Amino acid sequence: MTETAVGATAGKAWEKLQSKAQTSFDDQGRPILEVRVDGRLMQIGVSAGNILTGGAPPQLVRQLLEARLQSELHTACLMVFPGVKWLATGRCFSNL
Repeated sequence: MTETAVGATAGKAWEKLQSKAQTSFDDQGRPILEVRVDGRLMQIGVSAGNILTGGAPPQLVRQLLEARLQSELHTACLMVFPGVKWLATGRCFSNL
């Protein structure tokens, strides 16, 4: 699978997960998502302090991190290069 396809897959998986999740907080007050995966309620940490401790499958955590990174890169691209387009390849493009 290409890097672009992996990023697109991660984004779609994150959107699907997020649409079904309920927001909450862990015992230390950090944000989590609660979602059913294969009939089991999972708590997925969504902060730097709890993303690796929520008990979610590693693949799911990886997809969450990939989707977040894509979102951050997209925002940074638009802020640093006003008027550019964000391509499906995950790269900035400018007609300049």
